[in-house]
Amino acid sequence: PRAASQAMAGSLQAMTVAAMVSILPWVVRAHFKGPTRSPSGVPLPKTVHAVLGGLSRKRVIVVGDVHGCLDELLDLLEVVNYDAGEDELVLVGDLVNKGPQSAQVVRWARERGVRSVRGNHDDALLSVLRRTGRWADTTPPPAYDYGAELS
Repeated sequence: PRAASQAMAGSLQAMTVAAMVSILPWVVRAHFKGPTRSPSGVPLPKTVHAVLGGLSRKRVIVVGDVHGCLDELLDLLEVVNYDAGEDELVLVGDLVNKGPQSAQVVRWARERGVRSVRGNHDDALLSVLRRTGRWADTTPPPAYDYGAELS
């Protein structure tokens, strides 16, 4: 009975994830104040929803809230024996702000083709760089100066 209930729980969890993934594009579009822009006024990415299907990689490693802490990210990846040739790394939002190496985190991820999800801090940086939303007519604080390294 316990094995059956664990199997059922696993199936239910997989179905729940599948259901969430299938409705995600509509939820994302409904959440934002228009079909093409984030609340900060930044255009949404060309791909709002992607499915990691048919991966030939051994593992998918998901890391969130890096917040400009490249050294800590690299330490974490070392702990889990991350192998770029074998593993798929997905950074799920907030690559930037708070930590001392925001530009380096973005550069590191770009150079390696790491998949990522745009978080609210990432969106805020894009708003600063594009001068949209609250930064359209206001000078952003010095905390966003690192953005100049990314353009």
